[in-house]
Amino acid sequence: MRAGARGALWFVIGAAAATVVVLVGRRVVAANQGTPALERVNGFIDDVRRASAEREAEIREALNLPEEGDE
Repeated sequence: MRAGARGALWFVIGAAAATVVVLVGRRVVAANQGTPALERVNGFIDDVRRASAEREAEIREALNLPEEGDE
């Protein structure tokens, strides 16, 4: 098998695996919608987003950078 064909084969295998993971993940999330575990994960994600935004604002202020959208 040539190197190009081998690379294409691995690309197709990776794309297929990613598709399967996304589809199964969507089903798992849909099946567990509203469960305490999913609510905790969503809460954690919200906390991370909020902390990230706060930290970004601190860094922008410390470096005297314009606010996002003011650039």
